[in-house]
Amino acid sequence: MKNFIKFSIISLIFMFIIVVNINGEVGYTLTGLEIDGTKIYYKGTQTQVQTPDTYLDRKYDMRAVWVTPISGDVRINTEANFRSELEEVFETMKFFNLNTLIFHVRSHNDAYYPSLLNPKSTRVLNIDFNTFDPLDWVIKRCHEEGFEFHAWLNPYRATAFPASYYPDTNPAKDPANTLTANDGIILNPGLPVVREFLVDTVMEIIENYDVDAIHFDDYFYASGISDTATYNAYNPDELGISDWRRLQVDTLIEMLSNTMRAYNQENNRHVQLGIAPTGVYRTVSTRAQAIGGTYDDNGTYSAVGSNNSGCFSHYGSYLYADTKKWVDNEWIDYIAPQTYWSFMDHPGYFADLVEWWALATAQKNVNLYASMGIYMSQGSWRTNLYEAPMQVTYTSQFESVRGTFIYKYGELKAAKNGILSTNAINANNLKALWDYPSLIPEVRTMTLHNLGEVVNFKVDGNKLSWDKLPDARRYAIYRSESQTIDQTVSELLTVVGNLSEYYVDETAEASKTYTYAITAISGTNTEGSLTYPATSEVVIPIIDDLEVDVIIGKPTLIWKNILPNEIDNLELTINRDYTLNIDDLLEKYDISYLLKTGSNNITLKAYKDNLEVKSLALTYTSGEVNNYIVTNLRVDDETDSYILKWELGIPNSNIKEIKIFLEDSLVETIVGAALEFDITDILVSGTNTLSLEVIDIYDNVLYDDYTLYDYVTSNPVTPPVEETTNSGCKTSAVNLFFVVIGFGLLLLKRKENL
Repeated sequence: MKNFIKFSIISLIFMFIIVVNINGEVGYTLTGLEIDGTKIYYKGTQTQVQTPDTYLDRKYDMRAVWVTPISGDVRINTEANFRSELEEVFETMKFFNLNTLIFHVRSHNDAYYPSLLNPKSTRVLNIDFNTFDPLDWVIKRCHEEGFEFHAWLNPYRATAFPASYYPDTNPAKDPANTLTANDGIILNPGLPVVREFLVDTVMEIIENYDVDAIHFDDYFYASGISDTATYNAYNPDELGISDWRRLQVDTLIEMLSNTMRAYNQENNRHVQLGIAPTGVYRTVSTRAQAIGGTYDDNGTYSAVGSNNSGCFSHYGSYLYADTKKWVDNEWIDYIAPQTYWSFMDHPGYFADLVEWWALATAQKNVNLYASMGIYMSQGSWRTNLYEAPMQVTYTSQFESVRGTFIYKYGELKAAKNGILSTNAINANNLKALWDYPSLIPEVRTMTLHNLGEVVNFKVDGNKLSWDKLPDARRYAIYRSESQTIDQTVSELLTVVGNLSEYYVDETAEASKTYTYAITAISGTNTEGSLTYPATSEVVIPIIDDLEVDVIIGKPTLIWKNILPNEIDNLELTINRDYTLNIDDLLEKYDISYLLKTGSNNITLKAYKDNLEVKSLALTYTSGEVNNYIVTNLRVDDETDSYILKWELGIPNSNIKEIKIFLEDSLVETIVGAALEFDITDILVSGTNTLSLEVIDIYDNVLYDDYTLYDYVTSNPVTPPVEETTNSGCKTSAVNLFFVVIGFGLLLLKRKENL
């Protein structure tokens, strides 16, 4: 199904072009992109957009989602809501095979966590930080699931609260440190006190929480501000207002980068700094200008913008964010421009935009992630149900595009819950491509940290265990049906969290033999050495862990059905006296009535297609038992009747039916449990050998030494039913005799007349 979707989302043209990727290696086949029969061209050209004919699976692939209460993604106003809503986020992330959560922790110069610098956000007012720290909880849960946690902050955006709302350490306490914009207020980016405060805010988070990254989005300067006084006071180089404003944001980013990296170095941490600006940095007039740049000795790309003229760009008014400079100087660890447009959006064509970003970052160590606006409704987002998978297929051709950020979470949640909007269908079609886990790309701006081998890695059937490594962020588990692991996409079985020491492969098939291996992943997302268990080839058990436990005074056989779908039936044998078929879905069975005093040999076998696929055995020593199935079998002589009676030692609920035999002939079948039966009509004169068979609910015939009984009648038994039958026969014979005589006389008389 995956391959069908992969090929169906791309409309093929007749001529294929073999292209060379950024590293100069032949990598894939490109084809012209079409949507609903319409050819898609790069902006302002007659050149058809080129895209891979199939999605290029990558083991290292960032798959992140933004989650914020501001857009209604989650309700976090109480501890109970916070926990339940975030657990649903985790389930949605697992559903789509995502690996990174970008979660809002500071949106308006406030804090969704205990802070000495920022006031408590009104969104979490009902959470008692003395008893529950939401940020600490969500980070730990992320890491337990094997996800990265990126703390999302808006540096400058603020709320016009009274001064008393802010602690003394917050610059907003003094209105002179803020600027009024068209849609609110911001901290003044040109003030040193603001920059120092923002660095302190970030470091407060890093020092107190185990975050994987600090994340800023697109809010820097705001529209409608007037900062002339600051510009005049802090402009020694007499820069123009635009260059000066860009310099103020540059200074913050560089200052924060230096502070974080010094802290990482001193404390063996690897906290990243990531930026997600608006999609367009700057624009140029033609595609030739956008893709015709060259690289200098530092790998800096000369083309200053993308082929998206007419789009708002964040380099100029009103954001003044020189993000390419941050990439070129490698002040940041990743950039995720909000490339939300579709292939058919004018003028923000997705293909042109991503193409330039891929070139601009190709020779830098800063990771580039494309951002998907799956909530959008214009352009081909409105009509193309495969826009999302087409976008990730297109970006997969660029080695420098190392993954995807998705906004917004609500569309993924809707898709998981079965809502059939255009956006939700797009999300589900994307999931068809992401049907396997992926690893987060390495942080190439840092000194890579390799943790080496995993210690004490063991495999027991489909159960894997190992010793935790202190610096491991997560573990990658590989599985192959061959004797070696090549660490390919198809062999990556799962990624588990940093607290994990145990994993059960519930997808294993009993008929197959597997090789497992594991790697530990460090804070730079570097895989350690591939580690095999001491015995690498293992056969997955069907059933396991056979034992006897006394439950409510009764010895009970207990086991685990590890792969119940691989079992047709189970066969239980005790002391070679009893061989029983039992329900293949059971994991316990009352054996109290089957045991004998002393040693009992017990065997449990699993069968598939009439073949034994697994056998377990144990010896159980029982104390003195007086177990029986049927006992005290007897005949009570009552007035004009004979009643066969017995007692049962097996629970009535286990009995399907009881069969009564005279000699070897079945004379009656009683459904369910019973303790007596009227045998008056079946006895014969002399010795009557009676026996019972007890059939349990699994159609097992249960025998035991007490089931045979010889009963000698004291008087000849002449059942009335037999008398009635003989009398009837005699009467018929007499009548027939007189009929024959009469008929003969009639014939003689007729002869005389002739």
